[in-house]
Amino acid sequence: MGNYCTVAQVQARIRSDFSDRDLETAIEAATKRIIEECGKREFEESASESRAFEAVRDGFCVIDDLLTVSAVTWEDGAVDEDVYSLKPGGSRTPKWAILGPWYEGDEVTITGTWGYSESVPADIRDACIEWVVRSIKRADSGYGDTSAIPELGQLIYQKAIPAEVLRVLERYQRKVP
Repeated sequence: MGNYCTVAQVQARIRSDFSDRDLETAIEAATKRIIEECGKREFEESASESRAFEAVRDGFCVIDDLLTVSAVTWEDGAVDEDVYSLKPGGSRTPKWAILGPWYEGDEVTITGTWGYSESVPADIRDACIEWVVRSIKRADSGYGDTSAIPELGQLIYQKAIPAEVLRVLERYQRKVP
């Protein structure tokens, strides 16, 4: 997997005097940080496979990177679709929680596809472009946020991750083992 956006996509969004090589470096840096922030290595889809998870409490099992579900089983047998439900995970948690009739410590087996589609999701690509554009603006014009503190005066600082980008990435974050 390469970078999450291209030089042409960045250039279509902003006019800059940076060379293609400099833009490529900025894209590589943004892609690397997105991977680190989300705890992912690649956006790829696996073939259908079964994975076992332990219920962390009654009716609740934490899973990650799930794309599609074809079957759910637990120690008492198969679970119908109308019995279990999938809930999105929160910030810095696995992508999904599955709620069902199992008990704490039970093994829940999920058969499905895992990971992400072979192509980078559109919102991740746009977040990468936005991050690179903000980096270019910051380099071109001292772009940054300010804060006034009576004892220190006005401070200009750079946010590590732009807020708009962070809002997108939060949907993809998972705990890194």
